[in-house]
Amino acid sequence: MKKSAWIIGSILLVLIILMGGVFGYLRSTVSNYDGNLTVLGIGSRVTIARDSYGIPHITAQSDRDAYYALGYCMAQDRLFQMETLRRASQGRLGEVFGKEYLTTDIYFRTLFAACDKREFLRNMDPETSVLISAFADGVNGYIDTRRESLPVEFTILGFKPEKWTAEDVVSNALFTSFAYSKPFQDVLYATFINEVGQQMADEAFPPDREAFQRIKDLKISSANFSDMITPPSDKLGTAGASTSASPATTCCNANDVNAALEKIGLYPGMACNNVGISGDKSGTGMPILIQDVHTAASIPSGFYEAHIITPTTSVSGLMTVGVPAFWGGQTDRIGWVFTAAFVDVFDLYVEKVNPSNQFQVLYRGAYEDMRVVRDKIHVKGMPDTDLTIRLTRHGPVIDDLIPSSSKSFLKPGTVMAVRWAGNETVTAFDVLFNHVRKIQSTADAISNMRGWALPAAHLIVADKKGAIGYLLGGPVAIRKGFDGSLPVPGWTEEFEWLGYAGPADKVSITDLPKGFIASANARPPVPSDYPYYLGNYWVPSYRDIRVNEIVEGIIQTKGKFEIADANKIYADVYMLLARDYLPALLDALKTEKLTPLEQKAMNELSRWDYRSTKEAVAPTIFNNMVAAMLQNTFKPHLSAGTYNEYFKDYFNAFTSFRNIMADKDSAWFDDPSTAAKERQRDIMVKSFHEAIDKIEAERGDNLSDWVWGKSFNLVMQHPFSSKIPFFGLMADIGPLPMDGGFQVALATNPKIGDPYHPRSMTWARYIIDLSDQRNSKMVLMTGISGNFMSPHYTDQVQPWHKFELLPLMLYEDQVKSAVKYHMVLNPE
Repeated sequence: MKKSAWIIGSILLVLIILMGGVFGYLRSTVSNYDGNLTVLGIGSRVTIARDSYGIPHITAQSDRDAYYALGYCMAQDRLFQMETLRRASQGRLGEVFGKEYLTTDIYFRTLFAACDKREFLRNMDPETSVLISAFADGVNGYIDTRRESLPVEFTILGFKPEKWTAEDVVSNALFTSFAYSKPFQDVLYATFINEVGQQMADEAFPPDREAFQRIKDLKISSANFSDMITPPSDKLGTAGASTSASPATTCCNANDVNAALEKIGLYPGMACNNVGISGDKSGTGMPILIQDVHTAASIPSGFYEAHIITPTTSVSGLMTVGVPAFWGGQTDRIGWVFTAAFVDVFDLYVEKVNPSNQFQVLYRGAYEDMRVVRDKIHVKGMPDTDLTIRLTRHGPVIDDLIPSSSKSFLKPGTVMAVRWAGNETVTAFDVLFNHVRKIQSTADAISNMRGWALPAAHLIVADKKGAIGYLLGGPVAIRKGFDGSLPVPGWTEEFEWLGYAGPADKVSITDLPKGFIASANARPPVPSDYPYYLGNYWVPSYRDIRVNEIVEGIIQTKGKFEIADANKIYADVYMLLARDYLPALLDALKTEKLTPLEQKAMNELSRWDYRSTKEAVAPTIFNNMVAAMLQNTFKPHLSAGTYNEYFKDYFNAFTSFRNIMADKDSAWFDDPSTAAKERQRDIMVKSFHEAIDKIEAERGDNLSDWVWGKSFNLVMQHPFSSKIPFFGLMADIGPLPMDGGFQVALATNPKIGDPYHPRSMTWARYIIDLSDQRNSKMVLMTGISGNFMSPHYTDQVQPWHKFELLPLMLYEDQVKSAVKYHMVLNPE
């Protein structure tokens, strides 16, 4: 017995020693924020003070040295995430993650093949190029000091980061700009026309009906489009198969790529709310700017907070990881906030391929050569993959990036190519650089920012003198004779871009009759006679409508909007969907024969205030019913492939659904498999019954167990936690019971097939108070560090969950009173 106890004790001791060694190693990967270092690449001494949340406050004698330190700090906190982003933007994820990311690599190498990053750098303002290079040098400076103790993810994957270059930063900017876009909507619309006919497709697409009415008289129409498609009786299973230049195994698509990126902690899409309150309607007497930024619910954050002080300026705010540009923030003169504008910067061209030469396409009656890029993709654990990319005058051929179900309308012998402004226009660096060095006022900002290239954004700016304004930033293509909503023939010169709208033609607003302006990724506020097509696809307007309602209601009730009122926007979970559709459902249920449980559920809905809070039962019923309504409306009419692709992006579904619900007799409600003609009422009632059956099967028949917060929980997983169990124990966050649901201002949209788990969330919230910028505040979920062993990995979770904000510092005395860590970088 004593011997057995000794053996067990010895084993436990060994395990403890091993665990201690593992823990000690993991702790060694956490960056030290204190120290006095000598580095190559700066011209004079730089200090980096970090506050109790680890936010870096950089003081330097030159902008170049400040951006070197910014690169150093960001690498301290997010080196592995930055490496992942760099590899994603260059199509090199498979080198370290294996064959699962081969298609993702093909996707981005193809899309970005027409972009010359060196040309981008040559066309930039020289000062901007210097700052980008300095940032890359700072990243390298950190890597050189940490070669033997890199973040644990590098050890697990068995590689070390390469040196950074300015071109890497441009790649990241290109990737970020792409993330703000919604490509290939033309294909969805085309697929709908082919599967359900023009009338039903037009009810669902284009999603923005008002925009559609303005551009419907342009030349491209279903008549033009029908010349390019294969009649339904004659469809190919995979269009263009005979002209494909890449292996069939390369087929991928945007939705699958996005899902793959989320698994490794990248953010393929963004959405935001932003509000600007004029001094006339502000409780402070000066403008207030409000922002919250939404992306997929995974960790670490895709955003980074920093503060730079140089002799020319002080700037603090928010940037995306790997891109040293302040997308939103403040200087001692101005503040600015942004949201994605989703201006249409993509067009699809159907190209006729020479039957005897797959590297030629028809243009104006003659075949012309495509530019051919032959690439080799290295993938861990498998042989290299050869990739042939064909570039037409309109852009890369993308057949292998679109699933078969979404291109079955094409005639044999044709392929699709994409034209994207991101391959043609310089990045936004020059304009963002002007933010931090040159802009003195709102008028100055709007003038300078008219040159904003990518991504397209709603920008609200205010200054210390009380002026406030709006600018729609981003490229606006001038299309010749078509509206961009459908693929167009590439073999004729009829449908081309004539360049881009000039700075003077960018939409701006400096007079706010209501005393505020707000945007939530909805249609830009352009006049009806605006000459250029901006698109007809934006995020569903529910958030936009609700944010405007909140602000207008506060101003009407109180006369002024106070700083504290921002939380009424941040935390709002009022469901406009319920306000729009629930009265009709309750009216329909009055004549239905209901079970006792269904009657109780109906009673819960009838007394609901439309707020999807975690304490209520009604949100469980309604959110499940909405998911069932979407399925019952679309699934009977679409092929399995199209249905699955369509519902991977909830933006599509809810925007189209709002159009369809406007017509109670819409053909979308009629199930073609039944003899009866179903109407909106029938779909609603059927979906209610199905929702109750589903919830009862999941939770039983006691309504107290149906409380929304018992199931609607936020869980954020480290990219490795699904494959390495201890990562989940140490690095995952949650579950956090949440308010929210479909299409609320809080932006906790769940997946349509899984209404219990938020798919997106607010990653950053901030307020800029132009009356006293010492009152400006921000919270960055989950924390500044991406290392789960760091105390700053999750230290902002609780403030975020409680809707609390932390100081967004701008002045040296603020920093001095808050310093917890202090580092000095000395020139070599």
